Amino acid sequence: MTWRHHGGGTSVIVGSGAVDALPDELRARGLGRAFVVSTPGVGSGQGMRLVTAALASAAAGVAVVGTFAKVRPHPPEADIVAIAAGARDSGADVIVAVGGGSAADAAKGAALLAAGRRLEFDPAILRGEVSEIPNLLPTVAVPTTLAGAEFTLGGAYTLEGHKLFFAGPGLSARLSVYDPRCLADTPADVLCSTGMNSLAHCLESAYTPNSSPYTRALGAAATAALTRWLPVRAAGGTAPEVLSGLADGAVLGALAFVSGGGGVHHAICHVLGGVFGIPHGVANAVVLSYALAANESHSREVQADLAAVMRAELARRNIDGGRNLAENVRALRTVVHQPSTLRDLGVAEESIGSIADEVLEREPTLVSNPRPVTRELLVQILTAAWRGDLALAAA
Repeated sequence: MTWRHHGGGTSVIVGSGAVDALPDELRARGLGRAFVVSTPGVGSGQGMRLVTAALASAAAGVAVVGTFAKVRPHPPEADIVAIAAGARDSGADVIVAVGGGSAADAAKGAALLAAGRRLEFDPAILRGEVSEIPNLLPTVAVPTTLAGAEFTLGGAYTLEGHKLFFAGPGLSARLSVYDPRCLADTPADVLCSTGMNSLAHCLESAYTPNSSPYTRALGAAATAALTRWLPVRAAGGTAPEVLSGLADGAVLGALAFVSGGGGVHHAICHVLGGVFGIPHGVANAVVLSYALAANESHSREVQADLAAVMRAELARRNIDGGRNLAENVRALRTVVHQPSTLRDLGVAEESIGSIADEVLEREPTLVSNPRPVTRELLVQILTAAWRGDLALAAA
């Protein structure tokens, strides 16, 4: 089944064969000169082959005027500058990002630079202002992971060992095309780690100050889909219903996150990526349960509802999820073979203090956490994540 959603800044098409509609969707928006962006591993994969074939068909009416196929993880500023120059020089009227969060963020950052702006956070979006950025190139996303980064009004990049952020009106992807066929050859560990990031979108957005019945309903549906299908993918399953279920979960989770926002969990993961180069999905897989445990006392009812959703899905596989949401996330993480501690990722215990300082200095999402975030709380969460001790995080 193919389904569509129109709302917010991003229109979404989800379903097998969705990529085939890409040329029609571009033409309907008056777009016909595409600059295609991807990461090195994606360039030879199924998703890129499908996109290339769709755009190259005789009836497409869309020209690929340039490519940049070497976006690095946590895209460095230099990659974004190169894409912006390529898009400008080629006369592109749309940037198409094929891949995961790095490709989507790089495309959005390049669109901002190509419009003559800087990579900076525009506070207008916090005030609800929607004035358009003049000459902003639209972006279109064809995801090959479950990151959902294209839905947000900005992105992240790295510069001199720090992860920095940009955002502004109109920066979310104009269109996102989730075709399960594009997920078919994405390695299981990548889908599972980015799936844990998508799960974090569902769970963290449910208890922020901006959460609502709408956000929590989306999050519950996404949580059910991800908890059901991630273990199947981890076990090697690639049947259409598995990939379709994961695509559904990623989209619903991203929609919840755009509405509800994030808190201390995503803040910590951003810093881990910028400072240590840890993939964002992997960082999410490790940190999520500990951040949930630390916030449980300030979001007990919401967490109990989502724990019931996860517990029911894990029971399908005869897995005991545990009593609370953090324990259910830990159980899922184990089943999908993701690392469980910061120590597993090579983070030294001695760096916990400096990570906490970096989070406090640079992360705008901390104000959305249900529990006030202090340096002491950050050190507590990070220490628990380093030792693998949920009880310490909840203390």
